[in-house]
Amino acid sequence: MIKIKEELSKITRQSNKFIEMCYKQEFSAIELKIIELIISKTTKADLELFKTNSNKKISLTAVELANKINIHPNNIYSIANDLSEKLINKNYIYKNPDEKRFIYQNFFVGFDYYQGVFNINLNSFFIPYFVDINENFTNINFQYIVALKSSYAIVLYKLLKQYQVI
Repeated sequence: MIKIKEELSKITRQSNKFIEMCYKQEFSAIELKIIELIISKTTKADLELFKTNSNKKISLTAVELANKINIHPNNIYSIANDLSEKLINKNYIYKNPDEKRFIYQNFFVGFDYYQGVFNINLNSFFIPYFVDINENFTNINFQYIVALKSSYAIVLYKLLKQYQVI
């Protein structure tokens, strides 16, 4: 239980570009919480995965996932099955008209559940948005994300945190 509390209080660093990326589809609060949970699992060592274009695999037990995103463990299989299906098809979009550039990427490239363990595969494209960032970043506290009830509140929290020091 102490480990879960420590992980909930973890502060992640996110690139402001990632925070400002548009979503092609709308995300639910639980979907955003899972994304934030996966972000909290990235480390500096994961930059090697980015360099080799290898996806990051995160394994969580069903109970661990339920506790971290604040849902009842008895419902985790059906909820996670539904979320996996929805999240695998959602895109992040980055557009910069000045550079005549756009990027469409799926955040997740795979979900797998077997014998009480979820394996979640993060697209390596996103790793540099969360690790080894020294400028234009925002610190996000995961415990506040988990406490929020709506997707709009989560997005607003991240945007407000981004401009907190201005």
